[in-house]
Amino acid sequence: MITEIYDIQCNPKSFIYVGYSLWEDKYYTFYIDRYTNDSKALYEHLFRDTEFIHVGFNCIENKYPILHYFIQNNEMLFTLNGESVAENLYRYLCDFNTNESLKRETIYGNHFLKQIDLHKIWYFVKKDKEYTIEDLKFALHMPNMSKPKINEYTEITPDIIQCIADYTLDNVYAIRSLLNMTIGNNEHPRYIG
Repeated sequence: MITEIYDIQCNPKSFIYVGYSLWEDKYYTFYIDRYTNDSKALYEHLFRDTEFIHVGFNCIENKYPILHYFIQNNEMLFTLNGESVAENLYRYLCDFNTNESLKRETIYGNHFLKQIDLHKIWYFVKKDKEYTIEDLKFALHMPNMSKPKINEYTEITPDIIQCIADYTLDNVYAIRSLLNMTIGNNEHPRYIG
């Protein structure tokens, strides 16, 4: 069984997956954009073990649906170049956010990959606000690394892609810290389980 902490960033012209395997103590990064198309490698990575568990932050409603679409449509996506795959995934994300029946079908249907959502476990929702990964990083006293502002008109360069990858890696580190607190694997006496 492989447990992997992950985060993804899906933009109009790029898709980045960063995962940290607890079993292997190793980070994995997959890029899908104009310069690189790691779609087949990502697909193989996601199915390298029969018991693969993903741990994320607000992943069931925001991150997993994109992976679900990617897995469900892999044969079609494998025929496209990297930028077209990223555009396809981004269009699906936009459709998903506006289509309630698609949301219900994906979130409550059969999952290709098991998900553990630390956002749901800790119930990071208040009456007036839902906590984001940035709020988690602030609570963990992590350095402020703002999310890159990207829209469909932004020219994607290798520097911007690296900036997105660094931001995503930072998110995975924050999720890993929260998981350690959740299971009591932390040196702070308040969080020892």
